[in-house]
Order: sequence, then C-alpha cells, then structure tokens
Amino acid sequence: MAAEKKIAVTSYTRMIDSIKERGKKLLIFVRDFDSEKLDRSLLEDKQESVEEMRSLFHETEVKLYGVIKEDEVSAFQQTNEEVEDLLDEIRHLVRQRLREIDPPKPVSEQVKVSSSHQAHPKLPDIPLPHFSGIPEDWHLFKDTFNALIKRREGLADSEKLFYLRAAIQDGKARFIQSAEDTFVSLWKALRHEYENKRVLVEKHIAQLFHLEPIASESGSDLRTLINEVSQSLRALANMNLKVEPLSEQFMIYLVCSRLDPGTRKDFELQLTNNALPSWEKLFEYLQSRCRCLESIENEAKDKSAPRGKTTPQERSAPRQSKAFPIQTAPSRSRSSNSNVKCFVCKGAHYLNKCGQFLALSASDRSAKIKELGLCLNCFSNKHYLRECRSSSCRTCGGRHHTLTNTITEHVVIELCRWV
Repeated sequence: MAAEKKIAVTSYTRMIDSIKERGKKLLIFVRDFDSEKLDRSLLEDKQESVEEMRSLFHETEVKLYGVIKEDEVSAFQQTNEEVEDLLDEIRHLVRQRLREIDPPKPVSEQVKVSSSHQAHPKLPDIPLPHFSGIPEDWHLFKDTFNALIKRREGLADSEKLFYLRAAIQDGKARFIQSAEDTFVSLWKALRHEYENKRVLVEKHIAQLFHLEPIASESGSDLRTLINEVSQSLRALANMNLKVEPLSEQFMIYLVCSRLDPGTRKDFELQLTNNALPSWEKLFEYLQSRCRCLESIENEAKDKSAPRGKTTPQERSAPRQSKAFPIQTAPSRSRSSNSNVKCFVCKGAHYLNKCGQFLALSASDRSAKIKELGLCLNCFSNKHYLRECRSSSCRTCGGRHHTLTNTITEHVVIELCRWV
C-alpha cells in the first residue's frame, strides 16, 4: 500500500511541476506579446490554455491531498501556492493585453453612442454566422463568430455554447464531439478538426492546378480566372504562405499556360529583356487586359442589340444557344446556368466545380464517375467514352478527364510537401 501511495504522490507532483514549467513559458510569451506583429486570436488561444491549466492543476491538487496525510500537506503547500499564483498572474496579464488591444470605451463615448442611436434609425440585425462543415469556409466563419459572439462582453459560457451549436447544426461540424460540455471545449475541438493546415494547403494548390484554360479572348473568362487565382493565393497568404521568388515563377508559368494565345502573346511582347517577370507585373497586366476586353464586349453587345418594335422583356431576354445541351462542364463555358444540376451534390453547378467531388482523390473521382455511369472523358450523361469527341487529358493525353489523372494528384502532393 505504501508503494502505491508513493507512486501516486510522485505522479501528482510531477504533473504539478509540469504545469509550473508550462506556466513559466506561457508567462514569458504573454509578457513579450507584440500586438502589432501577432494576431489577437493567438492571445485568446493562450487565455484558453491558462484556463485548461488551472482546471488540471486544481484537479491534480485535490487528488494529491487525497492520498497524503494531514501532516504532510505543508511539504507540498508552498509549491502548489506558487503554481496557483503563477497561473493567476498569467490570466491577469492576458486579460490586460486583450484590453490594451481593444480598450473599453469611456462613459462619455458610450453616452455619445447612445445618443447617436436615438438620432439614427436602427440598422438591421446581423444574422448569426453558419458553418457548413467545408474546411475552406472555416477561417471566414471563425473570424465572424469571434467578432459577433466569442469576443462579446457580457455573454456567459453557456450562452456562447448555445450560439455555437446553433451555428453548426446544419453542417457536418455538428458531429464533432468535445471532451467537455463547454464552449471552450467545443471550440477547441472544432479548431483541431478544421485548422488542418496541410489539408487546406493541398486543396488550394489543387484548385490552382485545375484552373480551366481560356480558348479565346474573353473578358468574363479572364475575370473568372483572376478571381479564382486571387482567392486561392489570399487563402494561402492567410496561412503565412506568401508568393516567394521560386513559387512566383511557378505561378506565372501556371497562369500563363491557362491564357488564350492572344493574351499570352501580348504579355510576352511587353517583356523587353531576358529578366524574369514578376507576379505583380503579370497580375497588373491581366487586370488591365480584362478591363479592356470587358469594355469591348459591352460595346459589341450594345451595337448588336435588336432594333425595331420590341418589348422591354424581349430586349432583356438572353439569346438562346443553338448548341445541343449537355449537362456537363464544357471546355470553356464559365457562365452560370440555373438549369445545371450537379450529379454528386445536386447543386446548381457543373461537376468539375463541385466541392465534394474535388475533395476526392483522383482515383476516387474516377470510381465515382463509373458509379454514376458518366463519360470518363467529359463527365457527360448523354454518351459514353467511345462516343466522346471532347479533348483528352491535358496532362498525359489519355482518354480521361484531367481531374481523374493520378499524375496531377501526385504532383500536387509533392509540391505541397516541398513548399
């Protein structure tokens, strides 16, 4: 019995010593925290860590005092009091830093705000943000929820937990389980699940590799290409992955390979020497080129508008295409179509734009296409592979869609590891 008691006491004292060492490191971090260089959310994470450490310390302290005799308490009391004082100091310092970043308004300003609310009409209520469970949407949801709920003073932990559950009840995130039935525990579980940097980076790089090439000069197609590239680069930049010199040349080559021949030729003519072009130069050129093409296209539409006795409804009605309708992703059609229905998620988009489909590996995509009975080359439901007249894989030239090419998948994975 004495041996078991000794083992238990040793285990508990080691746990308390470990909490003490973690607390010392955390105290140094909070003291040196630079609000101009670091994000507020990082400090909020440390605040959650302090509360977890306090909870663990009190739990361990109770267990320790439960196995030792009353006359032995004094031998451990000093250390335990030092740990508790240390954790209290960290918690106080974290709160102080947070107030420095976002100081409370003085009473005079609150009175001014109150009077201004009376002078101006009430704005519409901001709806509670909802998270669908798609990893790419997590950061936007996190920032919005932090601003509206998590950082709001006066809300109890139980109220925040209620709002968080309501925000995730319609998505896959509602199945995430937490260690405790508290807001802090559920929020931590969600962050652990969706802040998987490696997976998010792979998804955004895959989107860049799957940009559709532009067959001919088109302002709308070029605008879509610019927006898709900007969206992926912005998401990668939020994860501290900037466009560096080597990756910059990768991006220039990748984007230029998707441009129509006329646009690419015009950009090449602007390069007057053998120096490597910069991504900033290419992006500025694409923006200027896009505005030019959109202006020309708008003028052409105005000139081709029907003349004569037509009703306003007839003038605004879109022209009907004479092409044979196929429910698939054409080689260059980027325009939205309310009649399109995805074969996988039933959404109003083509299959090659489906988030669920793109989240699969190349081999799983191929298996899904076979399961749905679609053409392996163009994803059409109107014919089979032997009857397909669409172009073949842009990577290997095989008779299958580029999205089902395993070579592209391996290149993306290796590039993610290299970055």
